[in-house]
Amino acid sequence: MPSIPHESPASQPTAKHTPGPWDVGEERGCKELPIYDRSAPFNPAYKEAVAVAFEWDNIEERDANARLIAAAPELLAARKQYIKRMAAVFPGMVTARDGASPTYQMVLAAIAKAEGGAE
Repeated sequence: MPSIPHESPASQPTAKHTPGPWDVGEERGCKELPIYDRSAPFNPAYKEAVAVAFEWDNIEERDANARLIAAAPELLAARKQYIKRMAAVFPGMVTARDGASPTYQMVLAAIAKAEGGAE
């Protein structure tokens, strides 16, 4: 089960992913669309991608996948904020997980998946 959302920051695991925000870059060879860490120092000769979306046949799908990947850090932060807010407004949801709404459970599962926990 995911960690309880109202734990103190010191007791929560530290993010292991590259912090966002991320941006979609320009297409490069072999139909690759890189996703970059916006906060990383820019080196025109070389800029390492956080991820790369790749697709030979469906460029629209590749572009959509790249945008979704680039939005991941902000989506994760928004989900964590949602859980904190819900825990403050409805404290019983945190202790009665089995009675929590399916949406709340889905958000907890998505956070756990993003952070390497159980799916």
